Amino acid sequence: MKPPQWELYDLQNDPFERENLAEKPEFSSHFERLKASLAKWQNETDDPLATEQGLAAMTAQIEQMEAQQKAAAELKNK
Repeated sequence: MKPPQWELYDLQNDPFERENLAEKPEFSSHFERLKASLAKWQNETDDPLATEQGLAAMTAQIEQMEAQQKAAAELKNK
């Protein structure tokens, strides 16, 4: 199951993160403010995950590392 693109939780009242508030209209102004803050921070820090290209590159690196770890484990178990 694919997780939602955005998640927003009230950790005081929902510490187990069961109710995603991101799409609830009553939280839209708070949510939009948080998204704007995130975008600003990503821009200021040149966050590689801020673009589809950066996300794809990071995903490819992770998949490559996982494949290498799996191959090493298989060699160790022989």
